[in-house]
Amino acid sequence: MSKEVTILIPSYNSGIYLREAIESVFNQTYPYWNIIVVDDASTDDSLSHAADLLKDPRITLIKNEINSGQSVSQNIGLQKITTEFFLQLDSDDWLPENTLELLMDAAKSMPENVALIIGNVIEVTEMSKRKRYRFVSNEWSNIHQDKYELLLANFIPWPKFYRTSSIKKIGGWAVNDPYGGRHAEDLRMFLRLIEEYRFYYIPETILYYRIHGNNSTHQKDVYKEAVEWIVQDALNRWGNEYEPIFKTLRGGWRIVKKLKRIL
Repeated sequence: MSKEVTILIPSYNSGIYLREAIESVFNQTYPYWNIIVVDDASTDDSLSHAADLLKDPRITLIKNEINSGQSVSQNIGLQKITTEFFLQLDSDDWLPENTLELLMDAAKSMPENVALIIGNVIEVTEMSKRKRYRFVSNEWSNIHQDKYELLLANFIPWPKFYRTSSIKKIGGWAVNDPYGGRHAEDLRMFLRLIEEYRFYYIPETILYYRIHGNNSTHQKDVYKEAVEWIVQDALNRWGNEYEPIFKTLRGGWRIVKKLKRIL
């Protein structure tokens, strides 16, 4: 296995957060990395905030001419990735200092059918002048990974450390949904991967996930519609044996409550 790993950072109007995301990579205990930043035609000053860091030769900056959405941006970055594994890092999140070391150590022993490595997360909710921290476990069996059980568990993996060849084999992030791959793209990627590959969980905290007023997931109505479309699309691919019954949680989140067998 090659030593180097890529960090793919799609970014749109991320302000000072982009700098913090990049700095968290610079601060890694694991030294063999490169970064690909895909700026999706930002209209703010996020690139100027990180201008000095972006001069580093280990960083490739790609600027989209028009705003194209997260999936398109990630596909553009994917074309430039040559390392065996890559970590997709949102521009408003950041990494603990040992994230890459833990992930690359785990990757050494992974069989070829493992396309994704995940771990635990610290949610950081920003509220005016203070922050609230919450530990979130993504623990799941590394042996039993039934796709229907994962769907009913409303399982969305964090963070996203991918085997590059697997993502390229399935054609990258799909953009043929009604939203052009702009919403819940991580869920759709996971439900496509789990058809052919496996994922592996390590019991380590490897991401700080920032919750703030500008998160795309705050667009609850369109996000809810996207989740419904993605789930139905997956069930259709899996043989159209079940009809999804959805439930809206407090706060507007849409989840699969149960699956009803189609007679």
